[in-house]
This record gives sequence, structure tokens and C-alpha cells, in this order.
Amino acid sequence: MNRRAFLKVTGLVAVAPLAEPFAPLAEPFARPVPAALPGGAALRIQQPGIYRLSGVVRLEAPIVEISGISNRQRITWSDHDSSEPHTASFVSYESYDEPGMRPDVRVHGGWLEALNLTLVE
Repeated sequence: MNRRAFLKVTGLVAVAPLAEPFAPLAEPFARPVPAALPGGAALRIQQPGIYRLSGVVRLEAPIVEISGISNRQRITWSDHDSSEPHTASFVSYESYDEPGMRPDVRVHGGWLEALNLTLVE
């Protein structure tokens, strides 16, 4: 990594906690995305158990937040002015007690491109 990129990344990491108080102001402009398959069909839990929830998110803002999962995730990146699309993957393990439930994954600052659900236990 070159020095300039390193300084950009460390600067964003240092400034990210300062942006938290302003997050509620941005929520009306955020685009929450419900958990859905590319064909439009929503994912449903077939049987109770522990599931591995994995997905791919297209990054559109310098800070992208994935919520609606047990371990909320935040992705920060510095090359948001680039014309190339950037994506990131995430994994979370979720426990569902009843069949018919749906994962409620929400993405702020990007788009949910893919979501997979696999029964673990």
C-alpha cells in the first residue's frame, strides 16, 4: 500500500467515530434493503435452528452499515470517488426459533446484492 492510500485509510478510521452522532440525521436518506433473492422472492426460515447468513453489499458511501443481524457491521473505505463499483462480503450466524421467519438485513450507504442462508445446526 502506498503512503497516500495508507494516510487516507487511517484518516477515515480516526474520523469514523466522530460521525456517529450525525447518523440519525442521515437515516431519512438511507435506503434500507430487505433480505431478498435476486428474483425478488424473500428468504424464509424453513425450520428452527442456527443459520449462516452471508451476503454481498455494493458500497456507495464512505461508511456502509449492515444492520438487522446479531453482529451489526460497519464498512469504511476511502476510494468512494472511483467510477469502479466496489463490493464487500459479510457473514453472520443467526438463531431462528420458528419456521416462516425472515432475515431482516438492512444496508445503509449501499445496496444488498446477494444474500444466502444456510442451516448450520
